Amino acid sequence: MLPRLRPAGGEALRSVERVGQILSLFGTGRSELGVSEAARALGISKSSAYGLLTSLAKIGLLTRTENARYRLGERILTLAETYRATHRLSPETQALLWEVAARLRCVVSLAVLEGGSVVFVERAAHHPQASVRVPLGVRLPVHASAAGKVLLAFRPERELRTTLPGQGELRPLTENTITTFDQLLRELRRVREAGFAYNLGEAFPYDYCLAVPVWGEGRRVIGAVSISMSRRRFWQHRDAALAAAREVSIKVSGALPGARG
Repeated sequence: MLPRLRPAGGEALRSVERVGQILSLFGTGRSELGVSEAARALGISKSSAYGLLTSLAKIGLLTRTENARYRLGERILTLAETYRATHRLSPETQALLWEVAARLRCVVSLAVLEGGSVVFVERAAHHPQASVRVPLGVRLPVHASAAGKVLLAFRPERELRTTLPGQGELRPLTENTITTFDQLLRELRRVREAGFAYNLGEAFPYDYCLAVPVWGEGRRVIGAVSISMSRRRFWQHRDAALAAAREVSIKVSGALPGARG
């Protein structure tokens, strides 16, 4: 049974926001987090960061290591599995993901937008070690991923300004990451015209990726299918990857919230 939390009024909302911010810090390939790192990232005191981390550890969302750092806990996996169970792809569609992953020796992922982050909810990889950079259920900044760009590109600009966590400087993950809102807007216009997005080493230096939208009712983008591989193989197999991503997108269009029918 989960412990009961009783913050009142605006403090309750701030606590929920900070919980989301703490969990989002694990969405960029970070496997562990210390109290000082969390305090700096959230702009709060070390004592407040310590309280948040220990509270999340008590309810299983984080786990404390022997060196007093924190990792994602088993409850995260439980929540991710619950999401997948309630948005399960058909066996035929799952088979297609694995067939594409094996044929192109790549990672095929299905992602959705939550707040200002991308969350990967389904994945097939040609090799078990190929899919560990961003675990299922963990967030990745939208501006640093092909899936994120696709999920944003077909939204009105005024909506983007409320969706993104910041409109000036965007946090770089590599030297290739888009770092300003204006740069991102230009990139999103290109994505709308092309119908797909690239991630050229923008989240991880040697990972290249492309993504296409998953369309729902009313021509709304409700998800993204991404295919990622090494930089060398990406340029060799880009056209085949784009065709495969579009094929998968059509198959999964009925499996996400807001899908047709």
